[in-house]
Amino acid sequence: METTSDHVRPFDGEHVGYIEISGDLFVPYDRMWQRRGEAMPLDEAEAILDSTGLSMLAEDWLLADDASENGAATRVRIQEITRDTVTVAPTVDSMSAEVAKSLDLTRTLRLDLPTDRLRLADPRP
Repeated sequence: METTSDHVRPFDGEHVGYIEISGDLFVPYDRMWQRRGEAMPLDEAEAILDSTGLSMLAEDWLLADDASENGAATRVRIQEITRDTVTVAPTVDSMSAEVAKSLDLTRTLRLDLPTDRLRLADPRP
């Protein structure tokens, strides 16, 4: 997007998201290109991204199966994220049904961003 720029957190230099110019206001997006609020003043958009940080990298996500009609999803973790792609890998407990067959912890999938195939998993009990 031509009207979007990277946002780097000032205190540690970490790239934590993107800010899109919308008229005289700014819209914050996290590293997954998920909108984090409506159009707002720049300092507010930056504060949202600074506080969100990279927390999504430590979370479990659910990857929707493209071929499934019943909404099946696999629990995954983010392995790598760039401006245009995210690479995910299944978590060990997402493969419990496959353990008897073979356990491949190196299996990964790269998705273009933004994607509608990933959503945050519910926190574990």
